[in-house]
Amino acid sequence: MRSLKIFFLPVLAVAITAAVFALPARETEARSPRTVTVAQSSFACPIAGDTTVATGRVAAHTGARATATALPDKLSVDALTPVDSWNNAKVVARSVVVNTIDSQGAGAVGFFGAIAPSKDGGGLGVGSCPAVVQDAWYVGGGSGAKHFSTLTLTNLSDSTAVADVSLWGEKGTVDAVNAEGIVLDAFETRSIPLDSLAAGEPELAVHVLSRRGAFSVAMRDTSTAAFRGTEPLAETAAPARRQVIAGVASGANDRQLVAFNPGNATARVKIEVLGNEGTLVPTGLEDVKIAAGRVKVMDVPKSAGGGALALRLTADHPLCASVRSSPSNKDFAYAVAGQPLVGPAVAPLSIGNILQDAQLLLTAPGAKADVTITAYDDDMTKQGSVDVAVKAGSTTSYDLGAKGRFDKPLGDLAYVIVNSSGNVQGAALYTRGDGVSALPLTTAPLKTLAPQVRPGR
Repeated sequence: MRSLKIFFLPVLAVAITAAVFALPARETEARSPRTVTVAQSSFACPIAGDTTVATGRVAAHTGARATATALPDKLSVDALTPVDSWNNAKVVARSVVVNTIDSQGAGAVGFFGAIAPSKDGGGLGVGSCPAVVQDAWYVGGGSGAKHFSTLTLTNLSDSTAVADVSLWGEKGTVDAVNAEGIVLDAFETRSIPLDSLAAGEPELAVHVLSRRGAFSVAMRDTSTAAFRGTEPLAETAAPARRQVIAGVASGANDRQLVAFNPGNATARVKIEVLGNEGTLVPTGLEDVKIAAGRVKVMDVPKSAGGGALALRLTADHPLCASVRSSPSNKDFAYAVAGQPLVGPAVAPLSIGNILQDAQLLLTAPGAKADVTITAYDDDMTKQGSVDVAVKAGSTTSYDLGAKGRFDKPLGDLAYVIVNSSGNVQGAALYTRGDGVSALPLTTAPLKTLAPQVRPGR
């Protein structure tokens, strides 16, 4: 880490600030939000042990500037602030808050990566630095039986934030201790082991709800059981009747679908596999029922195939879910339900020196889709581009490190930008020896919705 100096961030009421356009006074009817360019964005990168943080953006912008603050000491991390390059820094802190100002659609993004020590299960972990959330859902955590998860809450503003945490297990609602009204002071970051809220739960669904303020949420999942490893557990899509879980790794000896029904009635679920050859219903998952308010863990059968895949869940009641994959007994990765890309997504290839191999797992849940993958080096210089076709209702695995893919080899690339035409979901899958980690592809923050308002009378 380079020179450190104390500084204070400006007040952030939300993670993204965008221009708001006023309507003429004569307009009285309600109007839908309009898309505007993101002018300011903030995110927090949780730190656990020997962690490297990487920052970058989709496009350079001459007016953009950035700050990076290591918490709790409020020290600046100068190595992460350049806005015209891909940046890496090892940080000794609890969390790093990055605030990009006047970005005007630059699409600032941040990632973190680490190799966990063996006492914590070992394994490779790569995650995306989360921005402010109103509510966040996680499926697959635990608080016992050698399976433990930790929530990290980071207040991104100079005003107090308040959060509520709710937990459910395989037997229903979990009575958590001190889980409501968690107060975060200005720029405070706090790690909360789930066993401090409710111990002895091997499988959990977690809901974090914002009552006040602007904070981010991250979860770290650790196992020292039969499946060992450590993985950032990404936020999964909010409960819905239709979910697509993309980015399930190939060659897994053990795959588990972890599903949660938050409703008051039993949910009946149809499960389909979107694999390389198309869509199929795997034997053993034809008729699944999930009781109200409960987490259910199901083995993904061998009939699903051994290649990379996605699962599509269609239920008569809203639910949320993830898939935990263990290619070996030394590490595991999560795939979570997500949203289709509606703009460019960034997948990092340089987070210190912890990444060795990378591939993209791309799923077209509906019609055929075309994907363009463009590679860049540390100076944000383009190093080639490739087009990939994804068949309807299928998943395609694309090796980013194959010889001749781009103008430079994988080790000299910093990141790729993924653009799609059509409905595409996916993940970047990273491996290092026996270590594995999956990072969901999410749309970079170039645009956002802002309300249309008119002057009061």
